[in-house]
Amino acid sequence: MKQKKANRVSLNVRYGFTLFLLLMALALSLTHLYSNKLHQASDEALEYFSISLQHNLEEQLTQTGRLLATTVSDSLINPMAYHNYSEIGDLIKQVMADHEVVYLLVYDDEGKLIHDGSDNVFNFGESASKRFAEYLHPDGILLAYHIIHQNEVHVTQPILADNDVPIGLVRLGMRFPLLEKGIAEFNQTMEAGHEKISEEMLQNNFYMFVFFALIACFASWVIAQKMTQPIRHLSSLARAIGLGNYHHKIEINQNSELGELAENLDQMRISLQQKVEKIQTQAYIDELTNLPNRHNFNQSVDDYIAQSQAFELLYIDLDDFKNINDQFGHEVGDLYLQESCRVIAQYCQDYFKTSQPFKLFRIGGDELSLTILAEHFSATGIQSFAVQFCQQVCGLIKVGNLELQLSMSVGVARFPQDADNRSQLLSNADMAMYKAKELGKQQAVLFNQSLQQVVLDEYALRERLTTAIKEQQFYLNYQPIIDAHTQQCLGLEALVRLGVGETFISPAEFIPLAEKMNIIEDITYQVFHMVCEDIASQPDMHLKVSINISGQLIDQPHFYDGVIDIVHQAKIPANQIALEVTETSMIRNMDSAIEGMKRFKKQGFTIYLDDFGTGYSSLSYLQNLPMDVVKFDRSIIQQTEPGDRLFSSIVNLCKALDLKLVIEGVETEEQLSICHQADCDMIQGYYFSKPVRWQDALEYNDNQEK
Repeated sequence: MKQKKANRVSLNVRYGFTLFLLLMALALSLTHLYSNKLHQASDEALEYFSISLQHNLEEQLTQTGRLLATTVSDSLINPMAYHNYSEIGDLIKQVMADHEVVYLLVYDDEGKLIHDGSDNVFNFGESASKRFAEYLHPDGILLAYHIIHQNEVHVTQPILADNDVPIGLVRLGMRFPLLEKGIAEFNQTMEAGHEKISEEMLQNNFYMFVFFALIACFASWVIAQKMTQPIRHLSSLARAIGLGNYHHKIEINQNSELGELAENLDQMRISLQQKVEKIQTQAYIDELTNLPNRHNFNQSVDDYIAQSQAFELLYIDLDDFKNINDQFGHEVGDLYLQESCRVIAQYCQDYFKTSQPFKLFRIGGDELSLTILAEHFSATGIQSFAVQFCQQVCGLIKVGNLELQLSMSVGVARFPQDADNRSQLLSNADMAMYKAKELGKQQAVLFNQSLQQVVLDEYALRERLTTAIKEQQFYLNYQPIIDAHTQQCLGLEALVRLGVGETFISPAEFIPLAEKMNIIEDITYQVFHMVCEDIASQPDMHLKVSINISGQLIDQPHFYDGVIDIVHQAKIPANQIALEVTETSMIRNMDSAIEGMKRFKKQGFTIYLDDFGTGYSSLSYLQNLPMDVVKFDRSIIQQTEPGDRLFSSIVNLCKALDLKLVIEGVETEEQLSICHQADCDMIQGYYFSKPVRWQDALEYNDNQEK
């Protein structure tokens, strides 16, 4: 290769020598005329090629930047939804390592910086308007756009969740040094050649003779065509690159600067082809599981629908995946996800005997989608397959040195029976999947119209809850807690209620949904405000008021700070408030729940263990939890017969551990007698009073004291 370069004759020498022989026979005037024409043709060709090359390469750079931005934004949907800043940072670092990225910034839905790939993120929270004010919508929302400056592309791409709801923004800049090098080398070579050609033409004008004018004209035309033809050829190839055609080799059979330029441009073509192919692979394949990703899923389903190809969609959610991540770390979680996908794919492969009838996609963090062509099942066959699928796949799997339970819930929707578009089909499968979870997980449910009505009812309740929080439509009822021996009122339990007009919504209905919507904290703050306001209205009252606390909140430091602020502002002593926490709500993260209760207990709050005897009841909790009072669930007294030794034994055990007892659900004289026989401390139930408004509760207390 080096020898070939050494033997090359420069374009300047060949062109100068040819013109020298021809211009010997040209008249000075005609030679000057045709020389100008040749010079003009060369300039125009050079200008056209340069502009075309620059434009096409910029267009390709823009497409590459947009594609990468779209890929990154799709990959950030789940980490953004779960506020997983660590995963966001890892993704930014990975992208900046694998691609020629100058910077990569991630903003939240309010246009504030949440990560830039650095360890400390010094500019965390910085508004996007500080850097990109000229690209702000009048409402202050960053738009999707791109700009190119000095062979760098700067792209802004929204991060869209389901139903195209923006949850954040990706801003990145990238450049390809090879582009700059190729363009610079081209410009340098052509400018140098052009200058030398001009000098030689001026020198050779003096050696031309009129006698050879006709020969010189013809020769000049031939030379002009021969010299500009390679440039035009390079221009057409550059245009093809700009259109995405990277497969045509750039080659000119000349031992000159143009031949060398063609080689450099071909190297640039190969590099671009490799990078584009890599980006396209990342755009359609999930890097962790090597399965087709959500973008691939959307395109495949749209293709099926466009071809009117009937198919079944199985929406798969891995149960308790978050718990595995929390308990064992994200590295084990990734391995668990990889092994789960392998097991599912292997089962489908064995079942269908070929890879053609089904496609398995990873469309979210722990969400998979299995599409199956409908011709493989009868109308009821897909339900049977889905149930068998769950039963056969779920079980223990080997993850490193661990054996973990693979459990999944499956929702099934069919095209065209259940929906005529991708969005609705996926939504229907999602409804069926959540119904499967409600049935106890490791279940498969086929979508039907009744499920849709359930979702519509939930949506209506969501709207009511949102409005109730904004307009403070919640109110409290209080149920007295009675001394079992003196039957005096010792305290009150605050029970939140929601009623709009004459419509009453049961707490059993809206509390679980509020926890699911992550608005239970706002409701609990309103309850604390109302309780503190009621207590403050009766400064001489010494009844302890208990408030139910969701297990989602008890271990949250910000919730602790919020409660302390409310109580301090109301100037209510903490020892006049008790916090009721159910054992089942703490089971998933018992250690952090214990730490949360200790923080409240240190401030003077009394801790009640509510609904003891349900769910994962364990007497070990009585020793390990930092509580003061145990409240037996109402189901215990309702199932207890007079003389029941087990009931008395549990009561005695609590007393031995120096714990006070509240027996909930006492409604009859016989149940009251059982509590007296077991020497219980406190009683609560309809036998004494149903939940009533604040003034009625005070009146009840006054009557008891008389």
